[in-house]
Amino acid sequence: MGLVMAAMPPSPIPQRHLCDGCGKEFRALEKPHGSRLSAPQTGTGYGMMHPSTEAAMSLSDIHGRLANTALFFIIFMAIWGLWRLIRKQGLSSNYWGALIIGEILIVVQGLLGGYLWLIGERPERSIHLLYGVAAAITIPAIYAFTKGGQDRREMLIYGVALLFLVGILIRAIGTAMAG
Repeated sequence: MGLVMAAMPPSPIPQRHLCDGCGKEFRALEKPHGSRLSAPQTGTGYGMMHPSTEAAMSLSDIHGRLANTALFFIIFMAIWGLWRLIRKQGLSSNYWGALIIGEILIVVQGLLGGYLWLIGERPERSIHLLYGVAAAITIPAIYAFTKGGQDRREMLIYGVALLFLVGILIRAIGTAMAG
């Protein structure tokens, strides 16, 4: 029996295209048989742009994505806290660290929202600001209420209060959107 060697596919070939945004020429990789690796269409007039002119995310987009990230993170934290409660555990150093990360995420998101408000990009409804402030002070308020305790009782308080914070974040996201 002989050894059968498979042929190696040819390497991608750079193709020249014109940017629809500025008209400059750029190179995109294309397989020899014609299927694209980067953009779905070839040629000009089909929405192709070189990387330096691709649309960047706006600050509003980043603010919205951070809100979603904060929501999912706090949902995880609430579930984790209630799981620790079921397992008869108190707060651990890992949980404290995650709470701090969650608070930093919410504060950064709020600061970006404050900056957007200052430059004139306002939410659809003004109550959005109240929800943002409530979200930012929830974790520090829990810490103050529990006096930094780490027992099961405090775990119950954090778990339930973070579920409340999930509701606040959902309302904040809902009041920011139009319609």
